[in-house]
Amino acid sequence: METENKQLSFPYVSYPTFKAFIDHLHDTVVTEQIDNSMMPQSMSGSARGAVISALKSLGLVDAQNNTSQKLKDLAKAYDTKEWTDAVRKNILSAYSGIIGSINLKSATRKQIDDLFADITPQVRDKCIRFFLTANKEAGIEYSPHLKIRRRFPKKRAESSTAPKGSSSDDDPKQHPEIKPKNEVTPSGMIDLPILGLSGSLIRVPQNISVRQITLVRAAVDYLEAMAKQNEASKE
Repeated sequence: METENKQLSFPYVSYPTFKAFIDHLHDTVVTEQIDNSMMPQSMSGSARGAVISALKSLGLVDAQNNTSQKLKDLAKAYDTKEWTDAVRKNILSAYSGIIGSINLKSATRKQIDDLFADITPQVRDKCIRFFLTANKEAGIEYSPHLKIRRRFPKKRAESSTAPKGSSSDDDPKQHPEIKPKNEVTPSGMIDLPILGLSGSLIRVPQNISVRQITLVRAAVDYLEAMAKQNEASKE
């Protein structure tokens, strides 16, 4: 039971998802309390729970989810020149008790792993990734050895039945994900076909803003987490 509590003592939500929520508060208002009714409708239930857990871990809300001045300061500083300083004061300050005298510029991955030693490896990687991204946002340099390497599946060998001299890249039949010619893209929109994923594309407005791209990243991050769960269930 003690281990489960420690797993929730550090933010494990993806940083883009957390940042998108701060953007949401910046564009609306920091409410007296954080609950499902005021969170973005596009955010999944699991993401909402992870965000609230992160807010508690960082001391941005209390045990009853009542908001603090730190959260108000963070939301106010979003997308301004005060943002990096706000990240240091309102996010990274929560880690001062465990980082101690460790110099992140020359630290090893093992040193950082040891700080989160009581957390299961899967959750630990998420916690460390959030921590490192926050440091990057605050303009704090850290050792390249601390980066978490993602595992990518090995590429399948190309079919030996392909005729010599032919290239799958030149054959439109090998790209079923490309949008059919008779499908019309709405005015003011851009369609981005997803290579290797038949019939799928991402449709975004041509005048998409930097803030809206942050929300797109959060959605992609959610899809990545879902895909990892699907792969884990097959093992």
